[in-house]
Amino acid sequence: MELYIAGGCREHGCNCFLIRGSRYYILLDCGEGLGNTPQLPSLLKEDIEKIRYIFLSHSHRDHVGALSWLFRQGFSGRIYASAPTLDVIRNRDGLALQNAADITAMEDSCGEIRIDEGLYVSFGRSGHCRGALWYQFSFEDKRIFFSGDYKGESSCYPWDTPKDIYADAAIIDCAYGTEIMDPAEQLRALRKLMAECLREGRQLLLPAPYNGRGAELKLIADEMLRKMGIGSRTYADMKKDHFGIMVLPDPQLKKKESRRLSEYVLSHGGKVVFTGHVYEDTEAFRLLKEGRAGMLRYPVHPDAREALKLCAANDFRKVVFNHCQKEIRPEDCLPAAKELMKEMGRDENEAEELCSRIHSMKRGESMAF
Repeated sequence: MELYIAGGCREHGCNCFLIRGSRYYILLDCGEGLGNTPQLPSLLKEDIEKIRYIFLSHSHRDHVGALSWLFRQGFSGRIYASAPTLDVIRNRDGLALQNAADITAMEDSCGEIRIDEGLYVSFGRSGHCRGALWYQFSFEDKRIFFSGDYKGESSCYPWDTPKDIYADAAIIDCAYGTEIMDPAEQLRALRKLMAECLREGRQLLLPAPYNGRGAELKLIADEMLRKMGIGSRTYADMKKDHFGIMVLPDPQLKKKESRRLSEYVLSHGGKVVFTGHVYEDTEAFRLLKEGRAGMLRYPVHPDAREALKLCAANDFRKVVFNHCQKEIRPEDCLPAAKELMKEMGRDENEAEELCSRIHSMKRGESMAF
């Protein structure tokens, strides 16, 4: 069996992974790049025509945005995803999905289904956004784990922690690479920023995907408003007195209305702060480059330490980290792995064994397992 990287390794966006078996070709996500320059998965038409099933982890465009393109290339298989994920794709993208031979809406929970006599799928909630799932596949005497975008202990979305799972190959979200994130510190910094803007009578604009990080930011903002004794603020209120916190569901400021709003906020002494990845060819990147906007990352993905912790809780024989622009090599993860083993009360030598299972890959490469 073979794992082919069609996108999503050593790049941010375009997440797409093809499992080639003797009987089944299975695609895991089919995303697009989110910059202004179109970017699509590297899939050959002959491979696309062989794909029998697509499993979608969640509704963000860097995981599902290339579906229309896939249909045009000849895909006619079956799509599996949670009902909320399919609803978002239909309503947001206007994608009818009628070109697929069949579409199965799975439960937005933890469970197991039999696709046919030779293919079984277990799944659980990943905590990244509404409807987000992780998967474990069993077929042709192999097992594959796919985390999708994973965030344990989400303040907004339910999650089921993968534990004691065996997989011959695992594709795991590691969006922050070897940078060690401190979610508690990031949350304190975000609350401090919100409080400062409110005390100073400023507007704070937070561009973020609403189904995901944006909803968590909104909860934190509402909590801060209550704590400071400030009532709810409508958009009309904020436009009148230039005071309040807005979560804008356009993280790259692609829409004309979003660009106009950000300029309006800045021109009246407010702040625009991004909390996640910004693509280089976007209006969001221009504001950052010019020093007119700020960056305060709010963690909604695992860093290397968290990704390794997920590996340590399971038995993944070969591991591929995705969603990070930088190459992640086994030796890069060793310091974090040693700290993790120490924290877990395990032998430090296990850190080398854990890291030895990591395989650095990029778009266009394949790995047999």
